[in-house]
Amino acid sequence: MSYETLLAGAEHFCVQAEEADAPLGTKATRFSTASVLFSFMALESFVNNMMSDFASLPPDLFTVHEQGFLM
Repeated sequence: MSYETLLAGAEHFCVQAEEADAPLGTKATRFSTASVLFSFMALESFVNNMMSDFASLPPDLFTVHEQGFLM
C-alpha cells in the first residue's frame, strides 16, 4: 500500500471517530486507534519510499539522530 492510501485511511477513521455516538465510547475509541495506527504506517511507508533517494546523498549530510530515524 502506498503512503497516500494509508493516509486516506487514517483520515477516514478520524472522520468516523468524530461522527461516533459518544466521544469516549467504544466505537470512537476503536476508530481513533485505527486512525493513529494508519497515520504511523503512512509515515513509515513514506520514509521507506524515500530511502532510495537518501542513499544517493553524502553520508555526512544528516545528524546522528536523523540517521537513526532513517535506519
